[in-house]
Amino acid sequence: VKILELAEDLIRMHGLVPNKNIRIEITGPRPGEKIHEELVYANEALEAMSDPRIRRVNNNERIDWPALKSALDHLKALCDEGDPERVRTALMELAWGKTLPPVALD
Repeated sequence: VKILELAEDLIRMHGLVPNKNIRIEITGPRPGEKIHEELVYANEALEAMSDPRIRRVNNNERIDWPALKSALDHLKALCDEGDPERVRTALMELAWGKTLPPVALD
């Protein structure tokens, strides 16, 4: 989805006209902004599907459930404490796999 089209659609959904009622200004990327999003890790193999535009990750790795449960329990405890910055940090570490042990292959 192009961001410009998304902005125009949102403006129209509110009964307004893009660049008439609301001006759209293209500012370019900001410092540190991602231009390309990685959807798979370098060690993951992609498998072709019947539609050549679609591929899926072929991954036999399994999550270490006790370690994940422990990390989720820790995250819940931080949420209960009510410190949003600690919650955000723990959530990002969990999302990037920094707080989990390596997964085991079958």
